[in-house]
Amino acid sequence: MRVRDLMSQKLITLNAGISLSDAARIFFEKNIDGAPVVDDEGVLIGLLTKTHLIQAIARQEDIVAQKVCDVMTSDVFTLKDSMLIQELQQNNLIFKYGRFPVINAQHKPIGFVTRTDLVRYLSEKSVFMAEEFEAVLNSASNGVMAINSAGIVTLFNPAAQAITGMKAETVIGRSVVDVMPDPN
Repeated sequence: MRVRDLMSQKLITLNAGISLSDAARIFFEKNIDGAPVVDDEGVLIGLLTKTHLIQAIARQEDIVAQKVCDVMTSDVFTLKDSMLIQELQQNNLIFKYGRFPVINAQHKPIGFVTRTDLVRYLSEKSVFMAEEFEAVLNSASNGVMAINSAGIVTLFNPAAQAITGMKAETVIGRSVVDVMPDPN
């Protein structure tokens, strides 16, 4: 899956020259937590988040006079729309940042991916993979029993049930020593 397939295309951008007060109003009206900041050509130059706004208020700065460019983050980690989600996962980038502006080849923002979007995708993918793995194990003709590090049976496939005459529901959760005593 590519970033463009996961990104939200509901994108609000801010101009660097607007006031923090106007940015706060936009955040409130559009119910957003952050927005890419673009120059007059629409090229990404920064990122403004609610945290930036809160910090400005806490420092008792004049948010009507202060501009977005004065407090935004200029060093923004972006994703290219053609990038594979697996690349993010492999580099542990999903844990480093909370939101990812997605840019096209011209460095213009075209969407957003949040950490929540990535976690949801990876969670759904892991559930799907677990279901596939379970289907493979359940269709195997060899008996398979899995045991965790504490010696507790965690898996007992249908072939193992047929071979041993024991039911998975009575075996899973029990100590392997109780289920399969040492033949010596």
